[in-house]
Amino acid sequence: MPIAPRSEPLLPQHDPNPKARAAALESARKTFGWNHSVYQGVALSSNVPKEDQPPKDWSEVMNHALGLVLANEARADRRSKLADWRVALGELAKVVSEVVHGDVQEAVNDAVAMLLAGDMESVDARSVEDFSVFFQTIPVPDLVHHLHDDVTFSRRFVAGADPEVLELTRAYDADFPVADEHIVTVSPGDTVAAALAEKRLFIADFGVLEGAPSNALGGAERWVFAPRAMLVVPKGTGTARIFAIQIGRKHGPETPIFTPRDGWGWELAKLHVAVADTVVGAIWHHHARTHLVAEPVIVAMRRQLAPNHPVRVLLEPHAVGTLYINKVGSTSVFAEHGLIDWIAGTGRAGVRDLARRSLESFRMDESIFPERLARRGLGSGSAIADFPWRDDGLLVWGALSEWVSSYLSLYYASDEEVLGDGELRGWLREIQSPDGGGLAGFGEGGVFRTRKCLAETITQIIFSVSALHSAMNFPVSVEMTVIPNSPFAIYRKPPSKKEGWTEADWRAALPPMEQSQRQFGTALLLGEARYGKLGEYPVPFEDARVAPYLDRFRRALSQVEEAIAARNQARTPYIHMLPSRLAPSISI
Repeated sequence: MPIAPRSEPLLPQHDPNPKARAAALESARKTFGWNHSVYQGVALSSNVPKEDQPPKDWSEVMNHALGLVLANEARADRRSKLADWRVALGELAKVVSEVVHGDVQEAVNDAVAMLLAGDMESVDARSVEDFSVFFQTIPVPDLVHHLHDDVTFSRRFVAGADPEVLELTRAYDADFPVADEHIVTVSPGDTVAAALAEKRLFIADFGVLEGAPSNALGGAERWVFAPRAMLVVPKGTGTARIFAIQIGRKHGPETPIFTPRDGWGWELAKLHVAVADTVVGAIWHHHARTHLVAEPVIVAMRRQLAPNHPVRVLLEPHAVGTLYINKVGSTSVFAEHGLIDWIAGTGRAGVRDLARRSLESFRMDESIFPERLARRGLGSGSAIADFPWRDDGLLVWGALSEWVSSYLSLYYASDEEVLGDGELRGWLREIQSPDGGGLAGFGEGGVFRTRKCLAETITQIIFSVSALHSAMNFPVSVEMTVIPNSPFAIYRKPPSKKEGWTEADWRAALPPMEQSQRQFGTALLLGEARYGKLGEYPVPFEDARVAPYLDRFRRALSQVEEAIAARNQARTPYIHMLPSRLAPSISI
Protein backbone atom coordinates (compact mmCIF):
# COMPACT_ATOMS: atom_id res chain seq x y z
CA MET A 1 0.00 0.00 0.00
CA PRO A 2 1.55 3.37 -0.99
CA ILE A 3 1.97 5.35 2.20
CA ALA A 4 4.01 8.38 3.11
CA PRO A 5 7.68 7.55 3.61
CA ARG A 6 9.42 8.28 6.86
CA SER A 7 10.27 11.89 6.03
CA GLU A 8 9.23 15.21 7.46
CA PRO A 9 5.81 16.36 6.25
CA LEU A 10 6.26 19.64 4.40
CA LEU A 11 4.19 21.94 2.25
CA PRO A 12 5.65 22.31 -1.24
CA GLN A 13 6.46 25.98 -0.69
CA HIS A 14 8.60 25.03 2.33
CA ASP A 15 10.37 21.96 0.91
CA PRO A 16 14.14 22.56 0.54
CA ASN A 17 14.35 19.83 -2.12
CA PRO A 18 11.75 20.70 -4.75
CA LYS A 19 13.46 18.69 -7.50
CA ALA A 20 13.17 15.42 -5.58
CA ARG A 21 9.57 16.24 -4.78
CA ALA A 22 8.77 16.91 -8.43
CA ALA A 23 10.53 13.68 -9.48
CA ALA A 24 8.42 11.66 -7.01
CA LEU A 25 5.25 13.12 -8.46
CA GLU A 26 6.36 12.51 -12.03
CA SER A 27 6.98 8.86 -11.18
CA ALA A 28 3.56 8.59 -9.54
CA ARG A 29 1.87 9.95 -12.65
CA LYS A 30 3.39 7.13 -14.67
CA THR A 31 1.98 4.61 -12.20
CA PHE A 32 -1.47 6.13 -11.70
CA GLY A 33 -3.53 7.25 -14.67
CA TRP A 34 -7.21 7.53 -15.54
CA ASN A 35 -9.59 4.99 -17.01
CA HIS A 36 -12.97 6.32 -18.18
CA SER A 37 -13.97 3.27 -20.21
CA VAL A 38 -15.08 0.80 -17.51
CA TYR A 39 -18.05 2.99 -16.57
CA GLN A 40 -18.99 5.64 -19.10
CA GLY A 41 -18.62 8.96 -17.30
CA VAL A 42 -16.99 7.40 -14.21
CA ALA A 43 -13.30 7.98 -13.46
CA LEU A 44 -11.33 4.98 -12.20
CA SER A 45 -7.64 4.27 -11.79
CA SER A 46 -5.94 2.92 -14.91
CA ASN A 47 -3.79 0.72 -12.72
CA VAL A 48 -3.87 -0.89 -9.30
CA PRO A 49 -0.22 -1.74 -8.64
CA LYS A 50 0.77 -4.68 -6.49
CA GLU A 51 1.91 -2.42 -3.66
CA ASP A 52 -1.61 -1.01 -3.52
CA GLN A 53 -3.05 -4.36 -2.45
CA PRO A 54 -4.30 -4.38 1.14
CA PRO A 55 -2.00 -5.70 3.86
CA LYS A 56 -1.86 -9.30 5.05
CA ASP A 57 -4.14 -8.80 8.04
CA TRP A 58 -6.85 -7.57 5.63
CA SER A 59 -6.57 -10.93 3.86
CA GLU A 60 -7.15 -12.61 7.20
CA VAL A 61 -10.37 -10.60 7.65
CA MET A 62 -11.47 -11.63 4.15
CA ASN A 63 -10.54 -15.24 4.92
CA HIS A 64 -12.87 -15.21 7.93
CA ALA A 65 -15.72 -13.52 6.03
CA LEU A 66 -15.47 -15.79 2.98
CA GLY A 67 -15.24 -18.85 5.18
CA LEU A 68 -18.35 -17.81 7.13
CA VAL A 69 -20.33 -17.14 3.96
CA LEU A 70 -19.32 -20.26 2.06
CA ALA A 71 -19.72 -22.60 5.03
CA ASN A 72 -23.21 -21.21 5.55
CA GLU A 73 -23.96 -21.49 1.81
CA ALA A 74 -22.89 -25.13 1.73
CA ARG A 75 -25.29 -25.90 4.57
CA ALA A 76 -28.10 -23.80 3.12
CA ASP A 77 -27.92 -25.59 -0.21
CA ARG A 78 -29.23 -28.63 1.68
CA ARG A 79 -27.04 -31.05 -0.24
CA SER A 80 -28.04 -34.56 0.69
CA LYS A 81 -25.27 -36.60 -0.86
CA LEU A 82 -21.95 -37.04 0.93
CA ALA A 83 -20.07 -36.66 -2.37
CA ASP A 84 -21.69 -33.29 -2.95
CA TRP A 85 -20.69 -32.16 0.51
CA ARG A 86 -17.10 -33.15 -0.26
CA VAL A 87 -17.20 -31.10 -3.46
CA ALA A 88 -18.56 -28.10 -1.56
CA LEU A 89 -15.88 -28.38 1.11
CA GLY A 90 -13.24 -28.72 -1.59
CA GLU A 91 -14.45 -25.52 -3.25
CA LEU A 92 -14.37 -23.74 0.10
CA ALA A 93 -10.84 -24.96 0.81
CA LYS A 94 -9.69 -23.62 -2.58
CA VAL A 95 -11.11 -20.17 -1.86
CA VAL A 96 -9.58 -20.03 1.62
CA SER A 97 -6.21 -21.13 0.21
CA GLU A 98 -6.30 -18.31 -2.33
CA VAL A 99 -6.93 -15.79 0.43
CA VAL A 100 -4.14 -17.16 2.59
CA HIS A 101 -1.72 -16.89 -0.33
CA GLY A 102 -2.76 -13.33 -1.06
CA ASP A 103 -4.78 -13.86 -4.25
CA VAL A 104 -7.89 -12.20 -2.87
CA GLN A 105 -9.25 -11.15 -6.25
CA GLU A 106 -9.22 -14.73 -7.51
CA ALA A 107 -10.71 -15.89 -4.22
CA VAL A 108 -13.59 -13.44 -4.48
CA ASN A 109 -14.20 -14.41 -8.10
CA ASP A 110 -14.35 -18.08 -7.10
CA ALA A 111 -16.59 -17.24 -4.15
CA VAL A 112 -18.94 -15.36 -6.46
CA ALA A 113 -18.98 -18.33 -8.81
CA MET A 114 -20.01 -20.54 -5.90
CA LEU A 115 -22.77 -18.14 -4.90
CA LEU A 116 -24.06 -17.98 -8.47
CA ALA A 117 -24.03 -21.75 -8.65
CA GLY A 118 -26.11 -22.32 -5.52
CA ASP A 119 -28.56 -25.16 -6.04
CA MET A 120 -31.71 -23.65 -4.56
CA GLU A 121 -34.64 -24.15 -6.90
CA SER A 122 -36.01 -21.09 -8.70
CA VAL A 123 -39.38 -21.34 -6.95
CA ASP A 124 -41.43 -18.84 -4.98
CA ALA A 125 -41.33 -18.93 -1.21
CA ARG A 126 -44.34 -20.69 0.26
CA SER A 127 -44.07 -18.63 3.44
CA VAL A 128 -41.80 -16.05 5.06
CA GLU A 129 -40.29 -18.86 7.08
CA ASP A 130 -38.84 -20.35 3.88
CA PHE A 131 -36.25 -17.55 3.83
CA SER A 132 -34.94 -18.67 7.21
CA VAL A 133 -33.38 -21.69 5.53
CA PHE A 134 -30.48 -19.45 4.52
CA PHE A 135 -29.47 -18.97 8.16
CA GLN A 136 -27.60 -22.19 8.85
CA THR A 137 -24.41 -21.32 10.70
CA ILE A 138 -25.46 -17.81 11.76
CA PRO A 139 -28.39 -16.72 13.97
CA VAL A 140 -31.72 -15.71 12.45
CA PRO A 141 -32.08 -11.93 13.02
CA ASP A 142 -34.97 -10.66 15.13
CA LEU A 143 -35.95 -8.55 12.10
CA VAL A 144 -37.55 -11.67 10.62
CA HIS A 145 -40.34 -11.36 13.18
CA HIS A 146 -41.15 -7.70 12.35
CA LEU A 147 -41.50 -7.72 8.57
CA HIS A 148 -45.04 -6.34 8.58
CA ASP A 149 -44.55 -3.93 11.47
CA ASP A 150 -44.92 -0.32 10.28
CA VAL A 151 -42.86 1.09 13.14
CA THR A 152 -39.93 -1.14 12.15
CA PHE A 153 -40.43 -0.25 8.49
CA SER A 154 -40.41 3.49 9.28
CA ARG A 155 -37.17 3.11 11.18
CA ARG A 156 -35.27 2.10 8.02
CA PHE A 157 -35.26 5.79 7.01
CA VAL A 158 -33.51 6.97 10.19
CA ALA A 159 -31.46 3.92 11.23
CA GLY A 160 -31.24 1.64 8.20
CA ALA A 161 -28.66 1.00 5.49
CA ASP A 162 -29.90 4.00 3.44
CA PRO A 163 -30.53 6.95 5.77
CA GLU A 164 -29.74 9.45 2.98
CA VAL A 165 -33.12 9.56 1.23
CA LEU A 166 -35.50 11.16 3.77
CA GLU A 167 -36.21 14.91 3.48
CA LEU A 168 -38.54 17.49 4.96
CA THR A 169 -41.66 18.09 2.87
CA ARG A 170 -41.72 21.83 2.16
CA ALA A 171 -44.79 22.17 -0.07
CA TYR A 172 -47.96 20.36 -1.03
CA ASP A 173 -47.52 18.21 -4.16
CA ALA A 174 -50.55 17.71 -6.38
CA ASP A 175 -48.87 14.68 -7.97
CA PHE A 176 -48.80 12.99 -4.55
CA PRO A 177 -51.96 14.41 -2.96
CA VAL A 178 -51.86 13.09 0.59
CA ALA A 179 -54.96 14.03 2.54
CA ASP A 180 -56.22 14.15 6.11
CA GLU A 181 -57.89 10.77 5.64
CA HIS A 182 -54.42 9.31 5.05
CA ILE A 183 -52.50 11.00 7.84
CA VAL A 184 -55.00 10.10 10.58
CA THR A 185 -54.22 6.40 10.07
CA VAL A 186 -51.10 6.94 12.20
CA SER A 187 -51.70 10.38 13.73
CA PRO A 188 -55.31 10.62 14.95
CA GLY A 189 -56.80 14.10 14.79
CA ASP A 190 -53.93 15.43 12.66
CA THR A 191 -54.18 17.30 9.37
CA VAL A 192 -51.82 17.55 6.43
CA ALA A 193 -51.95 21.35 6.62
CA ALA A 194 -50.92 21.35 10.27
CA ALA A 195 -48.15 18.81 9.76
CA LEU A 196 -46.82 20.77 6.79
CA ALA A 197 -46.90 24.10 8.65
CA GLU A 198 -45.25 22.60 11.73
CA LYS A 199 -42.56 20.87 9.66
CA ARG A 200 -43.64 17.39 10.76
CA LEU A 201 -44.11 15.98 7.26
CA PHE A 202 -41.27 14.10 5.54
CA ILE A 203 -40.85 12.33 2.21
CA ALA A 204 -38.78 9.47 0.87
CA ASP A 205 -38.78 10.05 -2.89
CA PHE A 206 -37.16 7.51 -5.20
CA GLY A 207 -37.63 9.52 -8.37
CA VAL A 208 -34.06 8.77 -9.52
CA LEU A 209 -35.37 5.29 -10.42
CA GLU A 210 -37.99 6.55 -12.85
CA GLY A 211 -37.68 4.75 -16.17
CA ALA A 212 -35.23 2.12 -14.92
CA PRO A 213 -35.32 -0.78 -17.41
CA SER A 214 -36.46 -4.16 -16.19
CA ASN A 215 -34.10 -7.11 -15.87
CA ALA A 216 -34.76 -10.60 -17.21
CA LEU A 217 -31.35 -12.27 -16.80
CA GLY A 218 -32.05 -15.90 -15.97
CA GLY A 219 -35.58 -15.78 -17.37
CA ALA A 220 -37.74 -14.22 -14.65
CA GLU A 221 -38.53 -10.58 -15.39
CA ARG A 222 -38.13 -8.25 -12.44
CA TRP A 223 -38.33 -4.54 -11.80
CA VAL A 224 -37.58 -1.61 -9.55
CA PHE A 225 -40.02 1.28 -9.69
CA ALA A 226 -39.91 4.86 -8.39
CA PRO A 227 -42.36 5.19 -5.47
CA ARG A 228 -42.81 7.98 -2.98
CA ALA A 229 -43.51 7.47 0.70
CA MET A 230 -44.78 10.06 3.16
CA LEU A 231 -44.01 10.04 6.87
CA VAL A 232 -45.35 12.20 9.68
CA VAL A 233 -44.16 12.89 13.18
CA PRO A 234 -47.30 12.73 15.33
CA LYS A 235 -47.39 15.59 17.81
CA GLY A 236 -45.45 14.97 20.98
CA THR A 237 -43.68 11.84 19.73
CA GLY A 238 -40.51 12.83 17.85
CA THR A 239 -40.76 9.59 15.85
CA ALA A 240 -41.48 9.49 12.11
CA ARG A 241 -44.25 7.12 10.98
CA ILE A 242 -44.98 6.07 7.40
CA PHE A 243 -48.62 6.62 6.40
CA ALA A 244 -48.87 6.97 2.61
CA ILE A 245 -47.24 5.36 -0.44
CA GLN A 246 -47.78 6.08 -4.13
CA ILE A 247 -45.91 3.93 -6.62
CA GLY A 248 -46.66 5.94 -9.78
CA ARG A 249 -45.11 9.36 -10.21
CA LYS A 250 -48.45 11.04 -10.92
CA HIS A 251 -51.62 10.34 -9.00
CA GLY A 252 -54.47 8.74 -10.94
CA PRO A 253 -57.05 5.93 -10.97
CA GLU A 254 -54.34 3.30 -11.51
CA THR A 255 -51.80 4.91 -9.18
CA PRO A 256 -53.67 5.13 -5.86
CA ILE A 257 -52.28 6.20 -2.53
CA PHE A 258 -51.95 3.25 -0.17
CA THR A 259 -52.27 3.58 3.60
CA PRO A 260 -52.04 1.20 6.57
CA ARG A 261 -55.79 0.56 6.22
CA ASP A 262 -55.27 -1.23 2.89
CA GLY A 263 -54.15 -4.59 4.26
CA TRP A 264 -52.08 -6.62 1.82
CA GLY A 265 -52.26 -3.80 -0.70
CA TRP A 266 -50.33 -1.73 1.85
CA GLU A 267 -47.82 -4.52 2.30
CA LEU A 268 -47.31 -4.70 -1.48
CA ALA A 269 -46.78 -0.94 -1.60
CA LYS A 270 -44.25 -1.17 1.24
CA LEU A 271 -42.45 -3.92 -0.66
CA HIS A 272 -42.08 -1.58 -3.63
CA VAL A 273 -40.60 1.04 -1.32
CA ALA A 274 -38.26 -1.54 0.22
CA VAL A 275 -36.95 -2.54 -3.22
CA ALA A 276 -36.45 1.08 -4.27
CA ASP A 277 -34.73 1.89 -0.98
CA THR A 278 -32.44 -1.11 -1.35
CA VAL A 279 -31.37 -0.26 -4.90
CA VAL A 280 -30.98 3.49 -4.32
CA GLY A 281 -29.12 2.87 -1.07
CA ALA A 282 -26.77 0.30 -2.57
CA ILE A 283 -26.05 2.03 -5.87
CA TRP A 284 -26.82 5.78 -5.70
CA HIS A 285 -25.58 6.41 -2.15
CA HIS A 286 -23.23 3.57 -1.22
CA HIS A 287 -21.52 2.46 -4.43
CA ALA A 288 -21.45 5.81 -6.23
CA ARG A 289 -21.07 8.33 -3.42
CA THR A 290 -18.55 6.48 -1.30
CA HIS A 291 -16.65 3.99 -3.52
CA LEU A 292 -16.76 5.93 -6.79
CA VAL A 293 -16.19 9.34 -5.21
CA ALA A 294 -13.25 8.05 -3.15
CA GLU A 295 -11.40 6.55 -6.13
CA PRO A 296 -10.79 9.77 -8.12
CA VAL A 297 -9.95 11.62 -4.90
CA ILE A 298 -7.27 9.00 -4.18
CA VAL A 299 -5.89 8.79 -7.72
CA ALA A 300 -5.63 12.58 -8.01
CA MET A 301 -3.98 12.67 -4.57
CA ARG A 302 -1.34 10.16 -5.66
CA ARG A 303 -0.68 12.14 -8.85
CA GLN A 304 -0.65 15.64 -7.37
CA LEU A 305 0.36 15.50 -3.70
CA ALA A 306 3.92 14.51 -2.93
CA PRO A 307 4.37 11.56 -0.54
CA ASN A 308 5.42 13.94 2.25
CA HIS A 309 2.60 16.43 1.72
CA PRO A 310 0.82 16.74 5.10
CA VAL A 311 -2.63 16.22 3.55
CA ARG A 312 -1.50 13.04 1.81
CA VAL A 313 0.18 11.78 4.99
CA LEU A 314 -3.17 12.18 6.78
CA LEU A 315 -5.31 10.68 4.00
CA GLU A 316 -3.26 7.64 2.96
CA PRO A 317 -4.42 5.45 5.89
CA HIS A 318 -7.98 6.24 4.81
CA ALA A 319 -7.25 5.02 1.27
CA VAL A 320 -6.15 1.51 2.24
CA GLY A 321 -7.71 -1.12 -0.02
CA THR A 322 -10.07 1.20 -1.89
CA LEU A 323 -8.65 1.02 -5.41
CA TYR A 324 -8.14 -2.71 -5.00
CA ILE A 325 -11.62 -3.50 -3.69
CA ASN A 326 -13.19 -1.36 -6.42
CA LYS A 327 -11.28 -3.37 -9.01
CA VAL A 328 -12.33 -6.64 -7.38
CA GLY A 329 -15.93 -5.45 -7.35
CA SER A 330 -15.85 -4.50 -11.02
CA THR A 331 -14.76 -8.04 -11.95
CA SER A 332 -17.16 -9.87 -9.65
CA VAL A 333 -20.16 -8.20 -8.02
CA PHE A 334 -20.62 -5.57 -10.76
CA ALA A 335 -19.33 -7.62 -13.69
CA GLU A 336 -21.48 -8.64 -16.66
CA HIS A 337 -23.62 -11.53 -15.36
CA GLY A 338 -22.17 -10.82 -11.92
CA LEU A 339 -24.11 -10.90 -8.67
CA ILE A 340 -25.80 -7.50 -9.04
CA ASP A 341 -26.80 -8.36 -12.60
CA TRP A 342 -28.48 -11.53 -11.33
CA ILE A 343 -30.39 -10.07 -8.41
CA ALA A 344 -31.21 -6.42 -9.20
CA GLY A 345 -34.52 -5.18 -10.55
CA THR A 346 -32.66 -3.31 -13.27
CA GLY A 347 -29.81 -4.90 -15.21
CA ARG A 348 -26.14 -3.99 -15.37
CA ALA A 349 -26.80 -1.11 -17.77
CA GLY A 350 -29.46 0.31 -15.46
CA VAL A 351 -27.18 -0.02 -12.42
CA ARG A 352 -24.34 1.73 -14.22
CA ASP A 353 -26.63 4.50 -15.41
CA LEU A 354 -27.82 5.03 -11.83
CA ALA A 355 -24.23 5.25 -10.55
CA ARG A 356 -23.23 7.61 -13.35
CA ARG A 357 -26.15 9.97 -12.67
CA SER A 358 -25.40 9.93 -8.97
CA LEU A 359 -21.84 11.09 -9.65
CA GLU A 360 -23.02 13.72 -12.14
CA SER A 361 -25.26 15.25 -9.46
CA PHE A 362 -22.67 14.97 -6.67
CA ARG A 363 -21.05 18.11 -5.28
CA MET A 364 -18.59 18.01 -2.43
CA ASP A 365 -19.70 21.41 -1.14
CA GLU A 366 -23.25 20.06 -0.84
CA SER A 367 -22.12 16.88 0.93
CA ILE A 368 -20.60 18.31 4.12
CA PHE A 369 -22.47 16.21 6.67
CA PRO A 370 -23.99 18.83 9.03
CA GLU A 371 -24.83 21.16 6.14
CA ARG A 372 -26.40 18.41 4.08
CA LEU A 373 -28.61 17.48 7.02
CA ALA A 374 -29.74 21.09 7.30
CA ARG A 375 -30.52 21.30 3.57
CA ARG A 376 -32.64 18.17 3.89
CA GLY A 377 -34.56 19.79 6.74
CA LEU A 378 -33.15 17.29 9.22
CA GLY A 379 -30.72 19.43 11.15
CA SER A 380 -31.06 21.27 14.44
CA GLY A 381 -34.70 21.70 15.44
CA SER A 382 -36.03 18.91 13.22
CA ALA A 383 -39.31 17.39 14.38
CA ILE A 384 -37.68 13.97 14.13
CA ALA A 385 -36.06 13.56 17.53
CA ASP A 386 -35.46 9.82 17.06
CA PHE A 387 -32.83 9.81 14.29
CA PRO A 388 -29.88 7.68 15.46
CA TRP A 389 -27.85 7.84 12.23
CA ARG A 390 -27.96 11.63 12.26
CA ASP A 391 -27.42 12.14 15.98
CA ASP A 392 -24.63 9.59 16.38
CA GLY A 393 -23.08 10.67 13.09
CA LEU A 394 -22.83 14.26 14.32
CA LEU A 395 -20.90 13.05 17.36
CA VAL A 396 -18.42 11.22 15.13
CA TRP A 397 -18.23 14.24 12.80
CA GLY A 398 -17.44 16.53 15.73
CA ALA A 399 -14.55 14.37 16.93
CA LEU A 400 -13.20 13.93 13.41
CA SER A 401 -13.50 17.63 12.57
CA GLU A 402 -11.52 18.63 15.64
CA TRP A 403 -8.77 16.12 14.79
CA VAL A 404 -8.46 17.24 11.17
CA SER A 405 -8.49 20.94 12.03
CA SER A 406 -5.85 20.45 14.72
CA TYR A 407 -3.65 18.38 12.42
CA LEU A 408 -3.83 20.87 9.55
CA SER A 409 -3.08 23.80 11.88
CA LEU A 410 0.40 22.34 12.35
CA TYR A 411 1.20 23.00 8.70
CA TYR A 412 -1.04 25.85 7.59
CA ALA A 413 -0.49 28.90 9.78
CA SER A 414 -2.77 31.09 7.69
CA ASP A 415 -5.24 31.11 4.81
CA GLU A 416 -2.45 32.51 2.65
CA GLU A 417 -0.46 29.32 3.10
CA VAL A 418 -3.47 27.29 1.92
CA LEU A 419 -3.87 29.47 -1.15
CA GLY A 420 -0.14 29.33 -1.84
CA ASP A 421 -0.02 25.51 -1.88
CA GLY A 422 0.44 24.62 -5.56
CA GLU A 423 0.01 20.90 -4.98
CA LEU A 424 -3.39 21.45 -3.39
CA ARG A 425 -4.40 23.49 -6.44
CA GLY A 426 -3.23 20.69 -8.71
CA TRP A 427 -5.14 18.12 -6.65
CA LEU A 428 -8.44 19.96 -6.91
CA ARG A 429 -7.86 20.77 -10.57
CA GLU A 430 -7.37 17.07 -11.39
CA ILE A 431 -10.25 15.88 -9.18
CA GLN A 432 -12.59 18.18 -11.11
CA SER A 433 -11.13 17.94 -14.61
CA PRO A 434 -13.33 16.11 -17.18
CA ASP A 435 -10.15 14.26 -18.20
CA GLY A 436 -9.44 13.40 -14.57
CA GLY A 437 -11.82 12.71 -11.70
CA GLY A 438 -14.79 14.59 -13.17
CA LEU A 439 -16.21 15.48 -9.75
CA ALA A 440 -17.65 18.87 -8.81
CA GLY A 441 -17.95 21.27 -5.89
CA PHE A 442 -14.46 21.04 -4.40
CA GLY A 443 -12.94 24.11 -2.81
CA GLU A 444 -14.08 27.70 -3.22
CA GLY A 445 -14.30 28.46 -6.91
CA GLY A 446 -12.21 25.38 -7.65
CA VAL A 447 -9.39 26.12 -5.20
CA PHE A 448 -8.88 26.02 -1.45
CA ARG A 449 -8.79 29.62 -0.20
CA THR A 450 -9.20 29.11 3.54
CA ARG A 451 -8.16 26.71 6.25
CA LYS A 452 -11.83 26.30 7.13
CA CYS A 453 -12.80 25.05 3.68
CA LEU A 454 -9.77 22.75 3.51
CA ALA A 455 -10.53 21.27 6.94
CA GLU A 456 -14.22 20.74 6.10
CA THR A 457 -13.37 18.99 2.86
CA ILE A 458 -10.74 16.69 4.38
CA THR A 459 -13.10 15.93 7.27
CA GLN A 460 -15.87 15.02 4.83
CA ILE A 461 -13.55 12.81 2.77
CA ILE A 462 -12.51 10.86 5.85
CA PHE A 463 -16.06 10.82 7.25
CA SER A 464 -17.37 9.46 3.93
CA VAL A 465 -14.88 6.60 3.63
CA SER A 466 -15.16 5.66 7.30
CA ALA A 467 -18.42 6.53 9.07
CA LEU A 468 -20.76 6.92 6.10
CA HIS A 469 -19.48 3.87 4.28
CA SER A 470 -19.51 1.73 7.40
CA ALA A 471 -23.03 2.83 8.37
CA MET A 472 -24.31 1.88 4.91
CA ASN A 473 -22.27 -1.25 4.32
CA PHE A 474 -22.18 -3.25 7.53
CA PRO A 475 -25.92 -3.22 8.34
CA VAL A 476 -26.58 -5.24 5.18
CA SER A 477 -25.47 -8.46 6.88
CA VAL A 478 -28.79 -8.25 8.71
CA GLU A 479 -31.05 -6.00 6.63
CA MET A 480 -30.35 -7.55 3.23
CA THR A 481 -30.00 -11.13 4.39
CA VAL A 482 -33.61 -10.96 5.56
CA ILE A 483 -34.75 -10.97 1.95
CA PRO A 484 -38.34 -9.66 2.34
CA ASN A 485 -36.97 -6.68 4.27
CA SER A 486 -34.64 -5.47 1.51
CA PRO A 487 -35.07 -7.31 -1.79
CA PHE A 488 -33.08 -6.04 -4.78
CA ALA A 489 -36.00 -6.58 -7.14
CA ILE A 490 -39.74 -7.01 -7.25
CA TYR A 491 -41.25 -9.77 -9.38
CA ARG A 492 -44.68 -8.28 -9.98
CA LYS A 493 -45.75 -4.95 -11.47
CA PRO A 494 -47.29 -2.32 -9.17
CA PRO A 495 -50.82 -2.86 -7.90
CA SER A 496 -53.27 -0.64 -9.78
CA LYS A 497 -56.04 -0.96 -7.19
CA LYS A 498 -56.14 -0.93 -3.41
CA GLU A 499 -58.44 -3.87 -2.71
CA GLY A 500 -58.37 -7.60 -3.30
CA TRP A 501 -54.76 -8.42 -2.46
CA THR A 502 -53.66 -11.40 -0.35
CA GLU A 503 -50.56 -12.68 1.33
CA ALA A 504 -50.04 -14.96 -1.66
CA ASP A 505 -49.80 -11.89 -3.92
CA TRP A 506 -47.21 -10.38 -1.61
CA ARG A 507 -45.13 -13.57 -1.56
CA ALA A 508 -45.32 -13.84 -5.36
CA ALA A 509 -43.71 -10.40 -5.65
CA LEU A 510 -40.65 -11.51 -3.64
CA PRO A 511 -37.53 -12.90 -5.32
CA PRO A 512 -37.60 -16.66 -5.90
CA MET A 513 -35.45 -18.77 -3.63
CA GLU A 514 -32.56 -19.10 -6.10
CA GLN A 515 -32.16 -15.33 -6.45
CA SER A 516 -32.68 -14.84 -2.73
CA GLN A 517 -29.82 -17.22 -2.02
CA ARG A 518 -27.53 -15.10 -4.21
CA GLN A 519 -28.53 -11.89 -2.45
CA PHE A 520 -28.13 -13.50 0.95
CA GLY A 521 -24.54 -14.62 0.29
CA THR A 522 -23.54 -11.27 -1.18
CA ALA A 523 -24.99 -9.28 1.71
CA LEU A 524 -23.44 -11.55 4.33
CA LEU A 525 -19.98 -11.22 2.77
CA LEU A 526 -20.20 -7.43 2.50
CA GLY A 527 -21.42 -7.04 6.07
CA GLU A 528 -18.89 -9.35 7.70
CA ALA A 529 -15.60 -8.13 6.15
CA ARG A 530 -14.74 -5.27 8.52
CA TYR A 531 -11.08 -4.21 8.52
CA GLY A 532 -9.47 -1.72 10.89
CA LYS A 533 -10.95 0.89 13.21
CA LEU A 534 -11.30 4.65 12.93
CA GLY A 535 -8.57 6.33 14.98
CA GLU A 536 -5.99 3.62 14.30
CA TYR A 537 -2.98 4.68 12.22
CA PRO A 538 -0.73 1.62 11.79
CA VAL A 539 2.19 3.69 10.48
CA PRO A 540 3.15 6.26 13.15
CA PHE A 541 3.18 9.93 12.21
CA GLU A 542 6.77 11.11 11.85
CA ASP A 543 5.96 14.58 13.14
CA ALA A 544 6.08 14.36 16.95
CA ARG A 545 3.75 17.37 17.20
CA VAL A 546 0.88 15.21 15.93
CA ALA A 547 0.89 12.84 18.93
CA PRO A 548 -1.07 14.96 21.45
CA TYR A 549 -3.75 15.76 18.85
CA LEU A 550 -4.07 12.10 17.91
CA ASP A 551 -4.37 11.13 21.57
CA ARG A 552 -7.12 13.72 21.98
CA PHE A 553 -8.91 12.34 18.91
CA ARG A 554 -8.82 8.83 20.31
CA ARG A 555 -10.16 10.03 23.66
CA ALA A 556 -12.93 11.85 21.84
CA LEU A 557 -13.87 8.69 19.98
CA SER A 558 -13.98 6.79 23.26
CA GLN A 559 -16.33 9.44 24.64
CA VAL A 560 -18.52 9.13 21.54
CA GLU A 561 -18.62 5.38 22.07
CA GLU A 562 -19.78 5.87 25.65
CA ALA A 563 -22.38 8.45 24.64
CA ILE A 564 -23.88 6.17 21.98
CA ALA A 565 -23.91 3.24 24.39
CA ALA A 566 -25.81 5.42 26.88
CA ARG A 567 -28.29 6.47 24.19
CA ASN A 568 -28.87 2.84 23.31
CA GLN A 569 -30.09 2.21 26.83
CA ALA A 570 -33.02 4.55 26.18
CA ARG A 571 -33.86 3.75 22.55
CA THR A 572 -33.96 0.88 20.10
CA PRO A 573 -30.23 0.22 19.91
CA TYR A 574 -28.34 1.61 16.93
CA ILE A 575 -24.76 0.36 16.64
CA HIS A 576 -23.62 1.45 13.19
CA MET A 577 -21.98 4.73 14.25
CA LEU A 578 -20.13 3.27 17.21
CA PRO A 579 -16.50 4.30 16.57
CA SER A 580 -15.35 0.77 17.39
CA ARG A 581 -17.37 -0.46 14.39
CA LEU A 582 -16.22 2.18 11.88
CA ALA A 583 -13.62 0.98 9.42
CA PRO A 584 -11.14 3.75 8.53
CA SER A 585 -11.28 3.16 4.77
CA ILE A 586 -13.33 1.53 2.04
CA SER A 587 -11.79 -1.92 1.91
CA ILE A 588 -14.91 -4.02 1.18
